Amino acid sequence: MLLFEASLLPIAYCLLPLAYCLLPIAYCLLPIASCLLPLAYCLLPIAYCLLPIAYCLLPIAYCLLPIASCLLPLASCLLPLALKP
Repeated sequence: MLLFEASLLPIAYCLLPLAYCLLPIAYCLLPIASCLLPLAYCLLPIAYCLLPIAYCLLPIAYCLLPIASCLLPLASCLLPLALKP
């Protein structure tokens, strides 16, 4: 176990300057995050309301997927014809 911890030491030593560099950025973004938190709290009921609609539309999308995959080669075939002058 000690050997495993010793092998992680160079990695940690390498990541330390990166963490030191990212710390001021995180400190700068903290007020923005605290500002956006009430907005997220406000949008949560809307997302909760839209979830059943998404759950209802999922089987329809699953049904339309084979049709779309079938029409894709047709579209790629017709596109050069449509672009001809």
